[in-house]
Amino acid sequence: MNTDVRQGESVLHVQTEDLGGAPVTIQTLVYNAGRILKNIQRSHPELVAEQDEEIRERLLHQHRTAIQAIIRGRIKVDAVTAPAPEQPALVVSPLELPRVGRPVSLLILLRGARSFQPKAGEDIRIRFRDHAGVETDLYAGQTDGKGFHLAELQVPEATGTNMSLHMTAGVGDHAASAAIPVAPSHEAWLEEAEPGPASEPIDLVVSDVEPVMAGHDANLMILARGTRTCRPIAGAEIRILYSEEVDDFQLIHQGLTDDRGIGLAGPMVPLTKAGRAMLTIEVRSGPATAEVVLPVFIPSS
Repeated sequence: MNTDVRQGESVLHVQTEDLGGAPVTIQTLVYNAGRILKNIQRSHPELVAEQDEEIRERLLHQHRTAIQAIIRGRIKVDAVTAPAPEQPALVVSPLELPRVGRPVSLLILLRGARSFQPKAGEDIRIRFRDHAGVETDLYAGQTDGKGFHLAELQVPEATGTNMSLHMTAGVGDHAASAAIPVAPSHEAWLEEAEPGPASEPIDLVVSDVEPVMAGHDANLMILARGTRTCRPIAGAEIRILYSEEVDDFQLIHQGLTDDRGIGLAGPMVPLTKAGRAMLTIEVRSGPATAEVVLPVFIPSS
């Protein structure tokens, strides 16, 4: 079980698994920038390996407890050893297979690599690289206030293989880049290689346009795509859960991603007097699941 939890400008990754063997031992690791912040191991001699449902319940409880500890500040990135200022991350989702001589639409998101905060007003440049490595400028644009840009362009006619589209966004040390392959017109190798969303892990990107506030509507853009193919996952189930305690979850939104792998959600976040609260955004497609946790900001009374 894996979850990304935002904490200030950092994102902590929580990973929980059953280590197997006897007695049953469940381990939770909390990472930040490749560094282990917390290693939690708990043995359960009262359980045996065949008790799958009971083990899953213990695993889920330990995983949620670690997430709550992050939200409440009990596990955090030491300010002294905090990573350097974050770099932008460029997420590119083709809305159809890029092929030579055909139009293609690319949904582009520029965000902070750790904080997930959108990068607005940044220049975007797209180039075509042919089989000989020669690059041609194709497109220029700019991210909107949510860090998104929909680029619609025509891929040039070309022959050969190993062709690609190259995207850059930002300038200088704060630039990010990405590349996606372009299929020859006579070959559908990329389509044939695509395993399909049901057999591929989900890369989940959640953009909160403004901080999530208790007592206010959230404004979330959710993007689900395959981790290997980067293709959008349409029809994935979206669930947004509100919680103040480890095992007390309230479903506040349910929906599906569209054919671009995007879901827009604006659920009302409950007003609370609790010290801490969080939203868990879950996306499921077949056996694959992914989730991101966002803190809820509670106005002072």
